[in-house]
Amino acid sequence: MIQNEQQIDKKKTRLLWRVFKWIGLSLLVLLLIAAVIYQAPWKVITLLAIVLAACTILPKPYRKWFWLSACAIVIALMAWVFLPDDNEGWRRYEYNFDKELAALEAKHSISDEQNAAISYNQLMESHDANDYYIFDIVDSDPDTFNNTFKNPWLSKDYPEIAERLKHIQSAIETLIEISKIKQCIFPISDPADPEYQRDRNSAIIRWARLMVIVINNDIAEGRSDSAVQKIIANLQMAKHLYQQPTTIDFLAGIYVETLAIGHLNRIVVENEAVDSHINIIEKALQDIKNDWNSVFTNIIEYDKLNIKIELTHCYEVNTKGSTRLSRDPLAQLRSNFSEFLQNTDIDDDQFRAQMEYIAYPSYLQKKLIKAKTILRWFIMPSDPEKAAEILDTCLDKYNSMTGPDFDWKKQSQKLDSLITSSKRRFNYIHFAQLMADKWAESKYGLHDLYLRTLALRRGSQLLIAIKQYNIEHGTWPDSLNAIKSGVPAEALIDPVTGNEFEYENHGERFSLFGETVNIWPK
Repeated sequence: MIQNEQQIDKKKTRLLWRVFKWIGLSLLVLLLIAAVIYQAPWKVITLLAIVLAACTILPKPYRKWFWLSACAIVIALMAWVFLPDDNEGWRRYEYNFDKELAALEAKHSISDEQNAAISYNQLMESHDANDYYIFDIVDSDPDTFNNTFKNPWLSKDYPEIAERLKHIQSAIETLIEISKIKQCIFPISDPADPEYQRDRNSAIIRWARLMVIVINNDIAEGRSDSAVQKIIANLQMAKHLYQQPTTIDFLAGIYVETLAIGHLNRIVVENEAVDSHINIIEKALQDIKNDWNSVFTNIIEYDKLNIKIELTHCYEVNTKGSTRLSRDPLAQLRSNFSEFLQNTDIDDDQFRAQMEYIAYPSYLQKKLIKAKTILRWFIMPSDPEKAAEILDTCLDKYNSMTGPDFDWKKQSQKLDSLITSSKRRFNYIHFAQLMADKWAESKYGLHDLYLRTLALRRGSQLLIAIKQYNIEHGTWPDSLNAIKSGVPAEALIDPVTGNEFEYENHGERFSLFGETVNIWPK
């Protein structure tokens, strides 16, 4: 009786074991199928296939040795995580930066005599931000800002600002001289250390804003020649920025050009503009050659290098040229945060705590960061050059964005679909493609800004033609048909919508606008 009960219990145990075994095998098969469907890294698929084979094909006598070996590997990896790091001689890997930077610099190289960047750098060295303390007054009070930066102003109304302008008159004169130089190529900044680029863009924007204040003073006091000269200088600063191969320079150029166009329009329409003024302004507008093809072709080359450098920070290289996955890809960022905390007083306790959390990880956080290296080993290519090559291929498909036939609206919808589908893939190729798609997604906003700025530029061309009609006939034209023969055909078209600009004659005044831009007040 007892023996029968024991046999029954054994049968139940074996049955239960078989049930668990088949459930486990079924889950393993499903996991393997899911890995294949969602294109998991080949290392993950291989590992799952080996485990499945060990559970099914491997003879039973050898299975225990397989599992013992697997346990030994897991224990070794856990021990590795908690062992002291051997970082002697290892540094962050930089993807061919020197080589590709040299190629970019060679492509954009011009002689020092023809390069406005040399003069800009000299001006930066001779004047620092403290020399432009005029902005302490202008920016500190909303009324002062509106009355001097946004509108014409008289020296007698703001004597302190007028006096301070005298102290930086030499900088203004230097900027006017620099504006006569057509070409400008600044040293191409290391994407990993963009401090120089930020400093010079800040300086140029500060100079452009300074010009705006002086232009407003010139307009109010009837110095039209001087105002036009400074407007042209601001336009030239924008053109200089457009010649650089980076997105941030392009955005700075748009800002500076927008400042210049606002005053250009005012002096054309509201002042008694003479033919010489109009001719100078018209030529300056025509000389802006930042067509999308040339702008974006330059930007895409630099951005490719930038993205690859960011990506390959996941790797380290030693003095012998050997590479490995980084034990802490954010080490440089932590160092920067640590230095910032040491040299800066931060009143916001929450912000300081967040920075300290990143800059000074705890012991367990450090070990978790190191443990993620194992996960990255399964996902990332072992060779950083291979990783960069894959990303390069993913980015290459967006070269068509420079072409005139690229359909931005249609491709934007297609890109949204691609990004959504890429999120369902888990291997490095799809990770690289997602990075490339996200990069491309950001350029749609850049292209939109380009079109809006182009719309403002075309609007200024129309204003010049409208003013010339007014000078000749003593009245504003009834419609844009009256000036069509005096402007390029594309100047009548709002590039954002593809529709013609709208014009309204109100008798003593007029309005010129598009669906997305207001060129002259409605």
